[in-house]
Amino acid sequence: MDKEKPYIVNGQRVTLEEYRKTKYEDLRVRVPIGRKAGIQAHAEKQGESLNAFVTRAIDAAMEMDNKLTDDEAHSKFHEWLVAAGPEDKQLFNTIIEYQDDYFKDMTFQTDSITMHDYLYYKIADENGVFQSPGADAIPELSSITNFCYRFYVRQLPKTIDGRINLKERIIEISPEAINNPAVIMHEMIHAYEDALSVVSNLYRDILFMCLHKQLRSKIDNLDDLVLSHSHIFEAEDTYRRGGSHDILFFLKSLDLDLQLGYPLGTVCGYGRDEMMTQLNPTISAVMETDNLPELQKG
Repeated sequence: MDKEKPYIVNGQRVTLEEYRKTKYEDLRVRVPIGRKAGIQAHAEKQGESLNAFVTRAIDAAMEMDNKLTDDEAHSKFHEWLVAAGPEDKQLFNTIIEYQDDYFKDMTFQTDSITMHDYLYYKIADENGVFQSPGADAIPELSSITNFCYRFYVRQLPKTIDGRINLKERIIEISPEAINNPAVIMHEMIHAYEDALSVVSNLYRDILFMCLHKQLRSKIDNLDDLVLSHSHIFEAEDTYRRGGSHDILFFLKSLDLDLQLGYPLGTVCGYGRDEMMTQLNPTISAVMETDNLPELQKG
């Protein structure tokens, strides 16, 4: 093999530089003197090359710039309400039903775990006596409709049951998966995570802590499951196939698995159910009892 020309392009051996010219183009970025070192240090802290970090930063900025404004989203949502077909409206009603039953924590309802530990407070009366605890709901997070998502039942590529477009605020479910709660709730987690990132990262942190605390009392080796899910090889493979599924997403998916009586990893997907089986998680008897139908308890 020609060591100076180890690559082949159109049947011809070429140098590394010649090969790069067929795959990439240069983009020069000028920054004030001294700024480059800080950017380089930040990239290294993230485990990235300078080029990879700059590319990611550009992608993130473009994604944010291309998102619908609130006014545009409201306008498109109302247009959708008028034009939506029966299947689309049924999907919308199903999502609202799931929201009320399974997503009180992500919508920060007053009777949810997220409100109880971190946002309840007591008020003293005129005599200095503290009254019963209360909590203020967070209107921006109270419903998926506040973020004007539109919902469609559509034929999708054969390997895809559901998908979400965060830029356009669209959730699509295939006709074959319309009665599959795991598929629908998977996309709902994405939507609520996006809402949390818009409203405040503080609420995201509160949700993370509450879910982790609750799940650790129900899954003995929870941290092992989280580490396996977030390992760089697994995380990169999942991102390549379907975008970001971070630790908060994974925790909420496990919470839904337990509530629905599914094998762990079902709502998350991407082979996590098989991974969880191999890790042999131990679920507490309390959660197993909670999953039984009402008439079979006690």
